[in-house]
Amino acid sequence: VDKDTGNTYYIPISTEHNSLIRSRNSNSLLTHGSSEEVRYSTPPKLDKAKNDLVMYSKNFQISLKGGTIDKLIERLFDESVDYEYVDTFLLTYRTYISPYDLLEKLFTKYSSDLCHEEIKLNASDKIHSVPLLRLISIIKRWLLQHFHDFATDPKCVQRLRESIDEHLEPNVGIRLKKPLNEQLEKEERVHRVVFS
Repeated sequence: VDKDTGNTYYIPISTEHNSLIRSRNSNSLLTHGSSEEVRYSTPPKLDKAKNDLVMYSKNFQISLKGGTIDKLIERLFDESVDYEYVDTFLLTYRTYISPYDLLEKLFTKYSSDLCHEEIKLNASDKIHSVPLLRLISIIKRWLLQHFHDFATDPKCVQRLRESIDEHLEPNVGIRLKKPLNEQLEKEERVHRVVFS
């Protein structure tokens, strides 16, 4: 949200349309990396904003084009979302949010979803809840495919460990601590070989 104008800008997620940021409150597009607006008398016909997500239609299929960071993260937790979306998000998010802030938002979203689901679940079912399984899946994928976000930021590693201890049961937390520790050991071995 632009504090001066009050406009909400959508973050592009599609690699096909990653050069544009759509403004919800005006009929304009901002070219990424530029402050110049391209004005339209009407919004582009294929864009459909739905709950702060911008969709487009191509060959009779509606696809996600972009959205606010919170809505994009919310979509990560949707059980119908495939890994292509998760991979695209993990490749592009750094332009708009830091790894540390993303980690905070992921655990906040998980806690929020769990609170809504808690009414329906008993203690043994919480281990198999959709928000928990999505959180584990997203973070494991992040650790295994984009570990450089953690390798270059010790605060992020520390925050991940704290969040795991704070939000997850120990028998569940190990499912994230194990790949984290394996990646840290792997990174340490690489540094020993390179600097030896």
